[in-house]
Amino acid sequence: MSEEKLLREKGLAFFGSITASFSHEINNVMAIIAELAGLMEDLLRVADQGHPPPLERFRGISERIGMQVKRGEGMIKRLNRFAHTMDEPVKTIDTTDLLEDLVALSERPRTRRRARLETRFPEEKILLVSDPFLLQQAIFSCMELVLAASRDNQLLRLILEKQDGGARITVAGEDPIVKADEAALSFLPILMEELGGKVEVLSTDHGGLSLVLSLPYSIPEDSKNHINK
Repeated sequence: MSEEKLLREKGLAFFGSITASFSHEINNVMAIIAELAGLMEDLLRVADQGHPPPLERFRGISERIGMQVKRGEGMIKRLNRFAHTMDEPVKTIDTTDLLEDLVALSERPRTRRRARLETRFPEEKILLVSDPFLLQQAIFSCMELVLAASRDNQLLRLILEKQDGGARITVAGEDPIVKADEAALSFLPILMEELGGKVEVLSTDHGGLSLVLSLPYSIPEDSKNHINK
């Protein structure tokens, strides 16, 4: 299979995985709102039978519905931003904003593995001229690799740092490696080549897997041309 076809197929799989996972979380929000609305209807039915309406309970339910609506709106905005990362192959990216969106979008896969996430982002902005979709795909692939290579209930670290000529993103797991996905590991360098960067596979002090992505401030012209074809 050609690299171009592999990138296309892996990209579609990544897009499908994120949208399916996040859609499930939005459905959970809707289910909670429906449950609260049903509870409110039950209370109204009791009030119609001549009992005093429990105003405090109504207020509490209303507040909880409002919280879920706000949560759902936030999810939809993140999902919408993710969908629009495919609009422009190359654009200026606030790396911290992109990582924060990805952290939210990848919550369900981490929760299923009962993994804890620790993030460390710099206070200063790190702006890159790059492909936001491929960059999120590369980081998500690293997270999946680390999660799949280790046992459940592990600590996952996501670190963003500025470095000469660009940025460095580290995804590290603390638990000893059980088995690494060699096919996924071999795909990462292809992704990073498109982004003009490189990936290093390192071992942590505890025998875990650490993936370090080094990215340039600006994606090379040949990568821009290849992506646009």
